[in-house]
Amino acid sequence: MKRISNHKFSVMPGEQVVIRVTPVALQLGFLLATLDGRPLTPSNGSRAAKYAFVVARPVGETHVCVFDAAFPAESPEQAAYKFSVMDSSGEAQENFSLLKREMLYEVQLWFHVNDDGVRELEGDPPIIVQHHPPEPWD
Repeated sequence: MKRISNHKFSVMPGEQVVIRVTPVALQLGFLLATLDGRPLTPSNGSRAAKYAFVVARPVGETHVCVFDAAFPAESPEQAAYKFSVMDSSGEAQENFSLLKREMLYEVQLWFHVNDDGVRELEGDPPIIVQHHPPEPWD
């Protein structure tokens, strides 16, 4: 995996991608993840959730992973989700946070499949949408 820009990566077929999410001042139950429009189920640790998938799309296509976050009204202003996008070796390629006070509730991560893992993803940068998802998650 190679980071191209914010939330945009170049990956190779068969590569494993792991996204570790650590909640700050709230519980994990307020986060929903999808991969290519289908639910992505985490393996929960004691303090963080790990979302993992193996790159299965053919060369030239893109996996899109979307995280929808909710911040309950009673959560403190410092509430956040800390993300770490890791390659197959476990090395972090990007770290970022969704903060309650910034009102950012969705993030898209793009994983473009290449045979050499380094070509640039063409087109517009990822779209980040602000909205208020329903609470609680069902």
